[in-house]
Amino acid sequence: MATANNDDRWNGLFKDLDTDVEDEEDASSFQQASLQDERTSPILERKPASFKAPSSSQIGDNTNTTAKEDKAIQAKAFSGEYDLPSRTDLVSVKPQDVYAHLNEIRGDEPIEIGVIQNTPPRWRLDGHKMHHGEMKNIVKRLHALVHCTVHQQEIFAHDIEFATDKFLTNISKCKSMKTERGDVYLKIVQKLLQDNEKEAKEQFNRAVSYKCHSLVVKGGIKNEDDWCNELNQYAKDYFQEHAVEQTFQHMKIDTFRIFIKQSKEKWKCEKNDAQVDQVLATGSGKSSLVPALLAGAGYDRIMVTQPRRLACTAISTRVNTTIGQISGWAVAGARSKNNETTSIIYLTDGLLEELLQYCEERLLDDFASSTQGTVFFIDEVHERSINIDLCLALLARLLRYDLKGKVKIILSSATLDESVERLFSESKDYFPLKIESKLRYEIKIYPNSNVNMFDLIERLLEKCQNNEQILCFVKSNSEVTQSITLLKTLKNINAFPLVEFQSPILQQRLVAEEQIFFSTTVAQTSLTFPRLKYLIDTGMINMSIYDPYRDTTVLEGLPASEATLKQRKGRLGRTQSGEYFPLYKSNTKRTHFPTPQICQSELSDVDFSLRKPPVKQNLSDFKRWLPNQPDKKIIDRANEKLKHLGLINDHGMFTKKGEEIAQLPDFGTLPLTTSVYAALTKYKCGRDVILIASLLSTLNTSAIFQKLPARYHRLDEGDYMSLLVLMNDLINQTTSINSSDMTDIQHNLRRALCRLRVLESSINRGKVWHKESQISNGQWSVIAQAFLDGYWENVYVSLSELQGRNRQYDRYNISLEDNDSRKQTAILHKSTTIPDDSYPLLIFAKDTLCSTAVRSTCVLSFLGILKPEWLHGTVERPLNVTTSEMKTFQSSRKLSNNGNVKCSTNDDQILIKGHGGDVLQAEQKIRQQLMKTYEFIFPDAEDLTKHPKLKANIIIVLRDLSILLPMIWRWSNEKQAKIKLEKQPPSSCKVIAQCREQDYRLIYAEFHSFVYWLTQCDSMQLKNSTRKPQLLTSRDPDIERRINRITDTSLTWAHLKQAINDNSRESRMDVVAWIAVCNYGCLLQGSYVRDRIVQNHIKRPKNPNPRTWVTFNQQIGLPQIVPDLVPADIDCHLPSGTYFDAQRFLDEMHRYEFEVEVFRNHWRYVLLFDRNVPTGPFTMNLIEPHVALTHNRLDFDGNSLYVERKKTK
Repeated sequence: MATANNDDRWNGLFKDLDTDVEDEEDASSFQQASLQDERTSPILERKPASFKAPSSSQIGDNTNTTAKEDKAIQAKAFSGEYDLPSRTDLVSVKPQDVYAHLNEIRGDEPIEIGVIQNTPPRWRLDGHKMHHGEMKNIVKRLHALVHCTVHQQEIFAHDIEFATDKFLTNISKCKSMKTERGDVYLKIVQKLLQDNEKEAKEQFNRAVSYKCHSLVVKGGIKNEDDWCNELNQYAKDYFQEHAVEQTFQHMKIDTFRIFIKQSKEKWKCEKNDAQVDQVLATGSGKSSLVPALLAGAGYDRIMVTQPRRLACTAISTRVNTTIGQISGWAVAGARSKNNETTSIIYLTDGLLEELLQYCEERLLDDFASSTQGTVFFIDEVHERSINIDLCLALLARLLRYDLKGKVKIILSSATLDESVERLFSESKDYFPLKIESKLRYEIKIYPNSNVNMFDLIERLLEKCQNNEQILCFVKSNSEVTQSITLLKTLKNINAFPLVEFQSPILQQRLVAEEQIFFSTTVAQTSLTFPRLKYLIDTGMINMSIYDPYRDTTVLEGLPASEATLKQRKGRLGRTQSGEYFPLYKSNTKRTHFPTPQICQSELSDVDFSLRKPPVKQNLSDFKRWLPNQPDKKIIDRANEKLKHLGLINDHGMFTKKGEEIAQLPDFGTLPLTTSVYAALTKYKCGRDVILIASLLSTLNTSAIFQKLPARYHRLDEGDYMSLLVLMNDLINQTTSINSSDMTDIQHNLRRALCRLRVLESSINRGKVWHKESQISNGQWSVIAQAFLDGYWENVYVSLSELQGRNRQYDRYNISLEDNDSRKQTAILHKSTTIPDDSYPLLIFAKDTLCSTAVRSTCVLSFLGILKPEWLHGTVERPLNVTTSEMKTFQSSRKLSNNGNVKCSTNDDQILIKGHGGDVLQAEQKIRQQLMKTYEFIFPDAEDLTKHPKLKANIIIVLRDLSILLPMIWRWSNEKQAKIKLEKQPPSSCKVIAQCREQDYRLIYAEFHSFVYWLTQCDSMQLKNSTRKPQLLTSRDPDIERRINRITDTSLTWAHLKQAINDNSRESRMDVVAWIAVCNYGCLLQGSYVRDRIVQNHIKRPKNPNPRTWVTFNQQIGLPQIVPDLVPADIDCHLPSGTYFDAQRFLDEMHRYEFEVEVFRNHWRYVLLFDRNVPTGPFTMNLIEPHVALTHNRLDFDGNSLYVERKKTK
């Protein structure tokens, strides 16, 4: 219990005692006035009462008088009467105790104490003046002791009355209490409150009275020690040990028990099997209270699902703490100790799905033998995960049996899709129950706004009291990291991430201790924030969407559904009032509910598991039980994968391999389980692959590799061998998991070890693979081939080895009919243990993910390095060729057909088919054979004769041919073409190109385009010319500030992001220009420097529609900005000393969420930005550096103005 600080009030009280207070009635009236003030303070702000001992100036000192006073004392003694406190139940004074104390003051003088009357007590003292002075002090101290005690009793009484009234008022406001059952519940609460209130007051009064008695002699009479503070501390300790909240906790339990006892019969359902839809608000107690009520109603078993492991343990703990030990929990690999003895079990929906799918007969036996039946409580149905939908389907399928009233199904959700209702509504025992409820505290929802999120956080932080919390929802883990960095850089404010790969313990610690958070979906349901006041919602969510035509999963940023937004708002209002800030447009098109994951996921795992006993149905047949049925193409693709893995035959029946894999435990994904099977049966490395799989099956992302200590990295083999070394170390050195460099991944490793024990136990029970599962090989060449059995379609080849772009990979082994739709260009995830500068010829990837956050490539993670000879499967590769290249191939005898590779031709393609490794080597040889050496003279004699300017300018070029190096590097990096230049005095150059025929044509056209510009150039100036650039004659702070926005290399991602958030066309153009200049070394030149930097000139067309601001040149097909729009475009000269990677530049534009359309001709890139963005479009010209040299002018117009990196003035 808490009370207000009463130090100042008691100072005034003791002042009154020293002057005016003569009896307890006056003191009591003073205390009543004080209590009246006390009642205005909320109970949560009050602290234990504090009392100060009276000073000597207030009630006297019990020490001897001074020598001067002794002389003044008359020798004659006199009598006096004294009224002691009437509260003898608090203060019982014995005359002998007072006599002994007075005798110590002046023992040589006679004193006598007599009792005049007992009620109220009045004494007579015969003694000297100093005895009477001390007696007055004793009486005052005794009165003070009584007043202190009475005041504490009244404070306690007031506080418990205040808390009781507040508690009753709060629960009375709930709409659920405005029903017949709610009225019954309230009456029970009121009765218990009255009884508890009376008992609590009596207990405290007895305790504090006893303490008061113990202080009479040493405090009231002798004034020893700090008796007043001792009484204060005693009351404070009692308040803490007997907090009113604890009283309410016990009372809630008692109320619940009485309520259940009175209404137990009403909970019994007269129907055979009831299905109930329960729609309640987030945070209304549907997950904790309803199961407890069902347990009180006598059901044998209540199985409550939760979508996350943390929620299972947290809710079970909360129920057991508030109601009693009535629940247990179960998650994959772990159980609570009491889960077999309690009627309520909280478990993940994945665990229930396995139980319903594989243990149907056991469940039916349990139903038959039970007395009151089983309740399946499916919580958070609105999330519509694959496991939830499978649980719903299996429960609907279960109801086809005559269960004789032994099964009840409750579907609980904050919101519920109609498709779920339709699944069960055909049953006559279906009862939709939509209860209107609200949270305990009010939530204020602000209008939709596009305010800067970081400015808003700064403003809200200033309003926070008592360390109130701020939660921000963003769409992805990368955005969480970026937002935290941005907030720290711009505002110097610390924030913390809440993301999926953190351990539950870390998440709970952060929520308990920190103040500002950025999170994705993980904070929507699993966590309760103790001091959450403000919630900021960007209204976006990342969704994984499977494309069956490309056989690729795309991570796409989408507007969150209405149900998701409602779930996020539900984080507020649980522990205090809250405020919700929607930072998204109100007219954004949203779905009412999230798209069920089963309709947008790859389903080969689901299809395979359903074919196992006892269900024995393929997905195509089973889909009728699902609330929403997947698209036929998704089901067909799943069926094709099972055939490709050799698990089913053309009739859809299990092959021998499929039957044996069906007996293995589930390793998380079908390809991983297939890899384990291959390791057990073919490659004799079962132990190695099981160790790796036990860790892989617990990881959602490859982020673990960024935290993995370097001693485990296997740079030449990849991620899988790194994991194997790690797992062997954890098993052989059990203490290694506690190493300081393992702290960040410790929770992943503990889950992996737990998972390993479960898998080993399952394999040992089967007894089929026990011996094989103990065999370890340790060689990557063997282990890799086992993994290829499961991940054969995820083999990728380096494009640099196939005359393509450096640092990119292409899916290697796809069928010819799928080549166009499933062909993928990919990059390696940065978290891999493979070194950054290493790009192996062949790799395979466990995870392949395309994302709208990545412009044009897939991202590969969990990587293993392969050698061609390990590829045993059959591969057919098409190779596009020109007509002359086809003739060259057909005339060559170097690649005649052999036993492993067969080559054929088809129009403009060469088809290479055979053993995987041999096909790759054959393709490399063919490509190398088609590489030819081409030569031509640049410029030719005819052009030199026709154009006088060309002759003068080519001489300048020949002085320094390094100006052509960026172009040479580009062809080498992007097409593996080798270009060599040889001077041909006096005014020509021989170009030698080793490349494919179609590339030669483009190279020749590019040099010919350069010749054109040399014929048009009046003044050509090399970069290392002695002519110095002219600078502005006077300094202008405004111009320098605008130059700084483009050239200051100290600016960070955070500053650029803030500029983009300013939502102006010019600020977006500044960001693009800064990236080009500072990150890529481009030279910014032309009209943008003149209009934007020097003149700061902005002009808009008369037509306000931005879509009309761009047109296209009909002859060359390039975009053009209308003349009335200023600034119009950004002209940049590409760097002359390094290779400009256009793809990387475009990827960076994509990360900043620019819309970019790319156009290319022989001398420049033309980029069209933001054609569909409200701020308006603009263009950018990225001009090749050798061509840029022909654009120099001597006149002081836009072309002669430029800014460059680090030149900020």
